[in-house]
Amino acid sequence: ISCDHVALSTEVSISSDGAECSSECPDVVFWRAVATQRASELDGIREEIEKIESLTMKNIMEKQALDKKHDELYSQLQSILQNSDDDEDSGTFQGEKQQLT
Repeated sequence: ISCDHVALSTEVSISSDGAECSSECPDVVFWRAVATQRASELDGIREEIEKIESLTMKNIMEKQALDKKHDELYSQLQSILQNSDDDEDSGTFQGEKQQLT
C-alpha cells in the first residue's frame, strides 16, 4: 500500500496542551503525544527522502551528460585513429610502390 500522495503533517492539536484534562484519559494524552512525535519524525524522513531523490536525479543527469561526452570523444578518437591508420597505410603503400619501380 502506497501513501506517497498523502502529505504527512505534524499539525496535530492537543487539547490538553500538556496539562491533563479531567475528561480525557491519560492514555489518550500519551498516545496523542506519541503520534505527534512519530508524525514529526516521518516529516523529517520524508524531507530526507526528497533531498536524496533530488540529488539522485541530479547525479543521473550529470552521468548522462558525461556518457554523451564520453561517446563523442570516443567517436572522435576512433576517427583520428582510423585516419592515422589510413595515412600510414597509404604512405607505406606509396613507399613500397616507389621501391618496386
